[in-house]
Amino acid sequence: RAGACSPPSSFDHPLLGHLDVPEGEDQAVFVARKLKTLKKAIVRQLDWYFGDQNWERDTYLQESADSDGFVDVTIVAEFERLKALTTDLDFIQQCAQDSRVVEVAACGRRFRRRAAAPAK
Repeated sequence: RAGACSPPSSFDHPLLGHLDVPEGEDQAVFVARKLKTLKKAIVRQLDWYFGDQNWERDTYLQESADSDGFVDVTIVAEFERLKALTTDLDFIQQCAQDSRVVEVAACGRRFRRRAAAPAK
């Protein structure tokens, strides 16, 4: 039909799940924007877990820390709000690199609070 709009392209992304790319939008640009948004949300959640307000009252997280204050990514990844964003441990580790609150161990699999969490 003349003037009919073609449907948006649909596909399954390994981190983002099922996506419908709007008509006329470049798929790579669309995915990059969605990944950037997801990454920000994960960093924000990690910052909350290890930030002053939560850390002081989160005895489970404190008790999960080793003698150097590091918590394994597998423990943090089980928290409901983070699990709702992603279950991909590699992506969580990648996102943690962008945190100003979380320090990532050299191995990349353990996180702890930075010496002095920045004021908001």
